[in-house]
Amino acid sequence: MESLRKLTSYLAIPPKVRESLEVILFVKRVWKDLFAEKADLVVPLNFRDGTLYIGVSHHYELQNLYLDYLNILNKMKSLYPASQKFPIKNLKFLFWGEDKKKRVNYPRERISFSAREWRDLEQTLLDISDGEMRLLFQRAIKSYLKAHREGSF
Repeated sequence: MESLRKLTSYLAIPPKVRESLEVILFVKRVWKDLFAEKADLVVPLNFRDGTLYIGVSHHYELQNLYLDYLNILNKMKSLYPASQKFPIKNLKFLFWGEDKKKRVNYPRERISFSAREWRDLEQTLLDISDGEMRLLFQRAIKSYLKAHREGSF
């Protein structure tokens, strides 16, 4: 199966989405280093316009993380590859609920593609050699289109 990083390198993905994927992959990789024993209490939710949204399962920890905001941001910056520009400018902590299944309404970006971009994306999907990965991306696109038409995205 092809890796997500490899797929994103040749899929026709908008730059903002590509940047978000890169940041989330980075955050997932260094999560335990950033939060140590608190890693089970926090979860990365979204990255948009320089802001990393982080879900926190306890109100007490939510308060503590706000107090430790600058230290966390500086530690992230120190772990980020020096050859690349650090994209995270802000952290936003949100109460996620103890069960972590509770839905949080964090800002979502409406992404729109031109007809040509959709055709290019569909052609790129056809070029993916791994059938399972191709089907996964096709389902994601179909789900996006359905949500986009219903106005819920």
